[in-house]
Amino acid sequence: MTVKEILAQLKSLGDDARRKHNTRAGAPDNQFGVKLGDIRAIGIQHAALRKRAIAIGEKIGLYRDWPVSKGCTPPYVPVWVEFMVKRKG
Repeated sequence: MTVKEILAQLKSLGDDARRKHNTRAGAPDNQFGVKLGDIRAIGIQHAALRKRAIAIGEKIGLYRDWPVSKGCTPPYVPVWVEFMVKRKG
């Protein structure tokens, strides 16, 4: 799958309500209007879009301060993506 195809897929998954929600949470204008789980998945599975997915997650900041038990991975996009990429090897 090419980067262009992935971006088109993300755009098709987005909706105005989610776009507004993400914007209120601090997402940049070039966000796709999709759930953070979709952004995490793209960041994990597609190296060409990883930096962008992480940047969107940092900008939104959701789950940044989420408490987690010792040994667990926080759901904050940048941490989650990096952990899962390392785990995949």
